[in-house]
Amino acid sequence: DIEQMDFKRMELSELASLVKVSLKEPGIGIIPDENYEDFLRLVNAPTQVIQEFVVNYSMPFYVDFLKFIMCHIIKIWKLDYEFAMKNINQHHAVKPYEPERVVDKLVAIFKQLIFRPPWPMIMSHSRNDKDHVHLLKRFIYEIDWDVERPPFNAFQQTPPLTTAISQEQSLDQCPWFYKRQDHQLLVNKLSTNSIAINDGDFYVRFSTEASVSAPFTLVVQLDGQQRFIKICMNKQGQYGFSLNSCFFPSIQELIQYYTQNSLSKHFPILKSDMKLNKPIRRDIFLSNTGYDDTDSYAAGLSNIKHDINLLRITLLELTNKYTEMEQECSSLKVEIDQITAYMSEIQRSTMAYGRIQMIYEKQMKLNRDNFLQCQKVTEKSEFDRSFKYLEQRVEQFVNNLKGLNETYTERQLKREQLVKTLEKIKVEMVSCENKIAMCVKLVGDKNVEQHEINNFLGLPTDEPWYLANITRETAHKLLKPCGEGTFLIRTSSNGLYALTLVHNNMIYDCRIGRDPANSYAFRFIASNVPKNAQATTMNGNVTAYCDRSFYSLKDLVEFYKKNSLAENNPDLNTCLTVPIKLHANVKI
Repeated sequence: DIEQMDFKRMELSELASLVKVSLKEPGIGIIPDENYEDFLRLVNAPTQVIQEFVVNYSMPFYVDFLKFIMCHIIKIWKLDYEFAMKNINQHHAVKPYEPERVVDKLVAIFKQLIFRPPWPMIMSHSRNDKDHVHLLKRFIYEIDWDVERPPFNAFQQTPPLTTAISQEQSLDQCPWFYKRQDHQLLVNKLSTNSIAINDGDFYVRFSTEASVSAPFTLVVQLDGQQRFIKICMNKQGQYGFSLNSCFFPSIQELIQYYTQNSLSKHFPILKSDMKLNKPIRRDIFLSNTGYDDTDSYAAGLSNIKHDINLLRITLLELTNKYTEMEQECSSLKVEIDQITAYMSEIQRSTMAYGRIQMIYEKQMKLNRDNFLQCQKVTEKSEFDRSFKYLEQRVEQFVNNLKGLNETYTERQLKREQLVKTLEKIKVEMVSCENKIAMCVKLVGDKNVEQHEINNFLGLPTDEPWYLANITRETAHKLLKPCGEGTFLIRTSSNGLYALTLVHNNMIYDCRIGRDPANSYAFRFIASNVPKNAQATTMNGNVTAYCDRSFYSLKDLVEFYKKNSLAENNPDLNTCLTVPIKLHANVKI
């Protein structure tokens, strides 16, 4: 009985011989002939793929056989580790335990037993020997065989398998990747129809059947249905949609490429311009809070889905809330960057103080040595005075360093709090995006066109005068060569939008916001408030909106194409004449 034998008294070679004899060269291979090449493809696969293939392999007898061998290999390694630790403790040795010493020997012994190629491929055995060694090491170091390994991480990192391991770790960090248990929760969630999914939305999961050549599946939404696309992996660990087109070193790069390029080249059934849109995020859809919030919101929307006006108001409130969260995120990022810059300054100051302190301490030691060796009283007094001065300065440096360290710790804690707040807001923004998508779908079901929805929300994306996400400086640069009345509307950090236009060879900026009635109007601050506006207080500033308001930005532009802007600003006795995108001298 192997379990009753005393392995501690045996040499490693004796243990290996015993295992060989006990196995008696089994008549069948541990890996079936028809699956030999499948296992070789695992050499550069992520750890998750190897684990999935081994656990979900369709031939359980062979899996049990392989598991039996691997468990005993790890037990032998563990016995060697315990014996080495005992010697280290007895002899107070300093040399650390080296796991690769015994693991390399075990690999050399067992590789031929585990990776035995089929007879027609027997000549390739030596050619694939490096792959056999590499894969068996991965089996030992990375795969879970339900047996405890020695604590090798405390002494040395896993052997150089960085490509596969980094791919596994990075996949876990991707919000669009779902493990098997997570995927089932997502399927249950999607079946409730409480989540709005649009064409092009996607996620990646393990394939339904364990497969080395196609370990992952890309799931894309199209026309209200999910389309399943296999992601293949070749022996070099590269990915693509077929084994002949595996050009991407990671799944992340594949996903990034097809967010910018059409999928229809590989799949004609898809739309000609079909690209990957938004990921179905794991952190949102698997959050219990997100579930309850989304479900309850979907139930609330179902109560008002027949009232188009209520749906529009709800949609407007959501977009305003989303805009506020965007602005809050921007402010938090600025504050985080400022704190990070200040912390860098503290680090530089700390290093400078440390270097000066070392110089002073060396001088103090020199003065003390001179004081002890000197015979003249006057010189002794001078050395002593210099020593005390340096000692006082070093004490000041120590106090300054202590203060800097305390400040650094405070700023570090503050930054961590801000980062947590920022991440929390980002999660809320994704939840808000899902709610907006639900509202847009319900409004669209009322035969409201998308451009009408955009217009109502103040998103005139197709208008020739609208440029989103450009700065004031960029707007001025674009308008500099343009003539009288050329204009654009852009997003603004101070309000919702800003009108920038050319008049009398000068460039003017006017704020546009939403008044209390949620209509668009020109916005003014402090002394700039005109007579035809009512002043209010906002964020400590006197803020007002012009009495003339508009249902949409398009309506505002159409009005001031025919009427002068002088009613808002006496210096702007002009109309909006040429949209920026239609100007002959401007290329955007």
